[in-house]
Amino acid sequence: MLEALKVSGKPMTAYEALEAVRKEGIRSPLTVYRALSLLIESKKVRRVQSIGAYIVCKYPTPDVAIVLAICDDCGSVEELPEDGALSSLKQEIDQIGFHVEQSIIEVKGRCGACFSETPT
Repeated sequence: MLEALKVSGKPMTAYEALEAVRKEGIRSPLTVYRALSLLIESKKVRRVQSIGAYIVCKYPTPDVAIVLAICDDCGSVEELPEDGALSSLKQEIDQIGFHVEQSIIEVKGRCGACFSETPT
């Protein structure tokens, strides 16, 4: 499953992943969802909530907040480490006693390639 995501180089839905691993004899969507869950738990794969797809983690450490830049045109997803810009939000969260287990921010727009293709 992980190899299929790596080879793809793009976000894949669970059913796209199933199609990619059918040649290995995997035919059950349940098997794919279980494999994806295990890969998420092991911090090798990340789910992109807003598009219902999965990507290989570039930054698998749990203590790094992640920003996902999602292109509405081509569907590419770039994973970026959050560099501290959200420190004031973290302080507010700490003040209310909330314990963050995972921080993923999704931003949608157009990647540089798609934006430069737009006629002016």
